[in-house]
Amino acid sequence: MKKLKFLTVLLIAVGALNISNVKANEVIEGRNVTMTKEEYENLRSQGFSDFDVLNISESEFNRLKNLKGKIVSEEVKYYKTTYPTSRFYTATVKPITEEITKEEYDLIGEVVARDSTNTLETVARKITTTISLVSGKYRYNISTNWKTMPSVRSYDLIGIGMDNKVKLSGAVTFAQVFCTSTLVSSCSSLTAHNLKKTSTGIGASFVLKSGTYKIITVGLYFDVVKNTSSTITSQKAVGHYVHATEKVPYDPITSILSIGEYGIIIDSSLQGHYETISTVKATWTGSW
Repeated sequence: MKKLKFLTVLLIAVGALNISNVKANEVIEGRNVTMTKEEYENLRSQGFSDFDVLNISESEFNRLKNLKGKIVSEEVKYYKTTYPTSRFYTATVKPITEEITKEEYDLIGEVVARDSTNTLETVARKITTTISLVSGKYRYNISTNWKTMPSVRSYDLIGIGMDNKVKLSGAVTFAQVFCTSTLVSSCSSLTAHNLKKTSTGIGASFVLKSGTYKIITVGLYFDVVKNTSSTITSQKAVGHYVHATEKVPYDPITSILSIGEYGIIIDSSLQGHYETISTVKATWTGSW
C-alpha cells in the first residue's frame, strides 16, 4: 500500500484534513499507527478531531478502528484569559477568563500577547464538547486546544457533567498531547491523571505540560449507557475545563465537591487558584 505522508504539516491542529482524494490502496500515516481511509473515517465519526486521530495510541486505535459512529451534538466555545505577568501579580489583580467569538479567537496570534507596558498577557484556547452514537452507546467527549501557551502550568481540571439517567460504561480515556512544531513527528503524549467519578459526572486532575510547545491539547472521553428502563428523550454533556492561574500546592482531585450541571465545583480553599469559566454543553434530543 502507498503511504500518504501526513507527517509534513499538522494543519489539522487548527483546521480539517481533506482525505477525499485518498484511494483504497493508500494509507494514512499517523504518529503511532498507519490506517486506511475507512479506519480514519470511522474514528472521525466517533467524535475525534483530525488532530486526535493522527495522534491516537496503538492500543486505542486497535480498540476503536472498526467502530462506526455519528456525532449527534457538538458545542464549541472560544476563550481568552488575561492575567498580569508574574512581577505584577498581586492578590487584588486577578486573571480574567472570558468567552470570545471565533472571529476574535482567529485574530489572536499564536505567541502570547503582552500589552505595551508588559504588565498583562493574553492566552487563548478552544474547547469542544461532543455527544456521539457509537455501537449502541453514547460517547461524551471534551477536548481543549491551547492556541497560545499559558505561563502558569500546574494542576488543571477537565471533566464532563451528565444526567443521572445515564451511567458510565467502560473506562475513561484521558490524554494530553504536546508538539514542538506543526509536524506530527514532533508530538508526544502523557496520560497521567487522577479521576473523580460520580453519578452526575466524571472529572480528572492533571499537570499541564511545562516547556516550550507550539501545540498543547487535552482531552477526555467515555461511553455511557442507560441507567433507567424508561425512554430517554434528552441528554446533556456538560464539558468543563478549569485552568489554574497560579501554582496549586497539591493535587486538587479530592477538593472536587461535585461534577454535574454546573461543571466542576471545587472546595473554597482552592478556588482562588483557578479561573472562573463557563461550561461547554452539548445537548441531544430524541428517543433512546
